[in-house]
Amino acid sequence: MKKIVIAIVAVVVLVGGLLIYKFQKPTLNKAYQAVKDDYSSYTMEGTLSMMDGENLREYQVHVDYTCQDETEYFLVSLSDPDLSQSQKIIRNAEGVFVVTPTLNRAFQFKSDWPYNSPKPYIYQSLLAILEGEYDSEKTEQGYQVTAPLSYEADPRVVSVEIGFDHNLAPLYVYYYDENASEIIWLEVSQFQRDVDLDLATFSIEKATQEQTETSSASVGESSLPYYPLELMGCQLAYDEKTEINGEMKHILKFEGDHHFTLVESSLSREEELEVLAMDGDVLEMASGIAFISDEGISLLENDVLCQIYSDTLTQEEMLQVATSLDGSLMK
Repeated sequence: MKKIVIAIVAVVVLVGGLLIYKFQKPTLNKAYQAVKDDYSSYTMEGTLSMMDGENLREYQVHVDYTCQDETEYFLVSLSDPDLSQSQKIIRNAEGVFVVTPTLNRAFQFKSDWPYNSPKPYIYQSLLAILEGEYDSEKTEQGYQVTAPLSYEADPRVVSVEIGFDHNLAPLYVYYYDENASEIIWLEVSQFQRDVDLDLATFSIEKATQEQTETSSASVGESSLPYYPLELMGCQLAYDEKTEINGEMKHILKFEGDHHFTLVESSLSREEELEVLAMDGDVLEMASGIAFISDEGISLLENDVLCQIYSDTLTQEEMLQVATSLDGSLMK
């Protein structure tokens, strides 16, 4: 009799679980179908946390998006309040721009950004998860979605967890490694669809109108060079400082199992807005904005530009070197 009762309970639990699974996805899918093509603009704000090795970096993120005349416009602002610094990425009718207001400079790319990789603060990226394979469960606030994820900017990331409210407004996003440790996470403080946004919001001229005189984040020439923690089996073979086109550059060459060259410079503020055309694509890293091309990888963090070139390292390996740069290391 006891075995029969246990068997009945097990069947009830199993059937109940199947019913929950059966009905929660249609409910979520219905919400997704109602939302996916039913917005023309949105704003999002939150706190973005990123593990950079053993260090935690936090940014305030603000996103504006609108679509007008079949052209999509994005503005992403990543601000470090402790350093009074910000970097902005803009997509408008002219292209994709990485803007550093403190330098009065913009770097222009021919890129599919922000669709070139998943991004926790881009609403389209979050909704795209619901077009693939995922698991979901209903929560008091709405839905929790988990799915596998490939993230080029950080190969450690293997999965994502997203919290939505009942209307599919994002609440939080977590990127996890294979040990279920948090690598990147976003706590959303504000999200609103169908807001009125002026196209001037997405101009690089407006993006550089930020007050910068009191910025404390300038690194300066005296703090360079940075040395990488990740050496890829190499040792420093050459370290020189030279002036090229009016700018002081530190050139570091490493040799060993592989060979690569680092070129580092501290960028100064331009009096007039300077727009530089760049090859390649854009990736947002914990330590800055990376520019990836066939020639090499550049990393822009505040006012320091670090470029790495190698014909023996893969792009992923060059990214590991570039993101391991440490200004406290001495030769």
